[in-house]
This record gives sequence, C-alpha cells and structure tokens, in this order.
Amino acid sequence: MKYIHEYDLNLLVIFSLLFETRSVTQTAERAGVTQSAISHALSRMRTQFGDPLFIKSSNGMVPTVKSEQLYESVQLPLKQLQVAVNPEIQFDPQKSQRTFVLAMSDYVETLLLPRLVNYLAEHSRQTTIRCTRINDFELEKTGSDVDLIIGRFEKAPENFRKKLLWREDMVTIVSKNHPRVISNRIGLQQFVNEEHVLISPKGSGVSLVDAILSEKGLKRRVKVYSHYFMSPTRIVAETELIATIPRKIAELASREVAIKCLKPPIEIPAIDVSMLWGPVVHYDPAHQWLRNLINEILNAG
Repeated sequence: MKYIHEYDLNLLVIFSLLFETRSVTQTAERAGVTQSAISHALSRMRTQFGDPLFIKSSNGMVPTVKSEQLYESVQLPLKQLQVAVNPEIQFDPQKSQRTFVLAMSDYVETLLLPRLVNYLAEHSRQTTIRCTRINDFELEKTGSDVDLIIGRFEKAPENFRKKLLWREDMVTIVSKNHPRVISNRIGLQQFVNEEHVLISPKGSGVSLVDAILSEKGLKRRVKVYSHYFMSPTRIVAETELIATIPRKIAELASREVAIKCLKPPIEIPAIDVSMLWGPVVHYDPAHQWLRNLINEILNAG
C-alpha cells in the first residue's frame, strides 16, 4: 500500500488536462508550460500508476481503462479543492473560450438552441456549444464527456443533480389536408384506425401511447418509426399518417408545415423535461453559469 505523500499530487492536475484535451500541445498551453514538461510529467505518472494511461493515435491521446477510472475518481476532489483554495474565483462569460457539450434530442435542440445561440452571440462570443444525441453514451459519463443531459428521464443515477425545465402536454398532429380527419377533433376508433408515426429517440420503439391503448384492449398500426421529432411533422404534413408529439414542437412546426394540432382521444400524462448533471461539474463556476442561463432562457418563454 502506498500513502498519499508518496505521490506528486500536482501531477493529477496535468493528468486531468491531458484527459480533457487528449493533446500534449493543448495541455501545455493551458498549463502554461512546455510540451517537454508535459511529456516528462506523463512519464512520471506512468511510473507512479504502473499504467500507460494514454496511448498515442491519429485522433490524439486515447485514455486507457486505468486512466478512465482515475479521471472519474479525481475530478470531483480537484473541483472542490479549486473552489476551496480560490473562493473568489469567478467565471467571465465574455472572456471564456469554453466548449460545452450538451446531450439532447432534436426536440430540445430546436426549442433551446436558437435562443441560447442568440444570447451567446451578444454576451459570450467565444463560447462554443457541441451537441450530441441523448442515447450516444451512458449517463454515468456525464461530467467528463458531457456537461449536461437535457430530456425526459424516468430515472437517473442517485448522485446526479436534476432540475425541471418545463412540463408540457401531448397533442396529435394531422395534415391540414387529411381526407378523413376533417374536423378539429379525432375520436378513439379513428385514432386507432389511422396509420401512425412513432417517435422513439432512444430507438426502443416503446411508447406510452401504445401502453395506454393496450390497457383499453386496443392497438394502433405504426407505419414509421423515427428517432427524431422534427422530420415526422413534415411526414405528417405530406401524407395521411398521424403522430402524437409534445405540444411545443407541434406548434413550432405548424408555422412551417401544413399540420393541425388535436387533442388526443386518450389521457396522456404530461411530460417533464429536465436537465441532469453529475457531481464532477456541480461546483464548476462555468457550469453553474450555463445551468442558470439555460433555466433563465427557457423561463423567459
């Protein structure tokens, strides 16, 4: 067993930068030292931990399994230590060159990004947003690979923070030129008889609508399964298919395509859209700024 005083803890800061940038050059720039100093530090870390930690590749420095485990272990303590020794530390959005990684569906992207980008253009021009799909990773990776996950969650890891952003009901959309749905309402039997587009961002093909219909001894016919929210609105506008989607995205799409929004003939619970983040980034001033900003933007309408 080795004791903590036997390790050079300053190396953990270098390790953290290497893990985040996957680049000796970028790590040297952020640390304010030479590339040779970073290479020397990496050599010492490999000796201390008995592992290569990073493997060179055409895509940069690829972390080993040991490196992944070490990063998950040290990130929260390093963030907390940074706050403890620099209680006055402030995040300046006007000077920040931070890239935030947000995981969300095209539904959330469509509602959030235009307003977020407009705000950044005026108040934080060098901040960058990188989006990834909500099902492209495991939740536990949030805080290292991803800053925020925004979406609908039935459950999340216990150590994650969660904040409700908005709640909305579901509507059924049909083409304004639909030959059979002429009025502004649709009955249960007609709802079942029509062919549907089912939206399943996670690709499971499982729908609350089908579960509710099953309880009534009914089953609809799904003609198209889609990962996305926006493309089905155009499919519905140009065909005789119908779909049941969140109201906000339906009303937004109705400005551009010929669809109308109807009340579903079954009671569908409202959906909660929340943001999740892990303990690693909870105390990060930049991350706190981003969370507050997103909340303010969405609450402003």
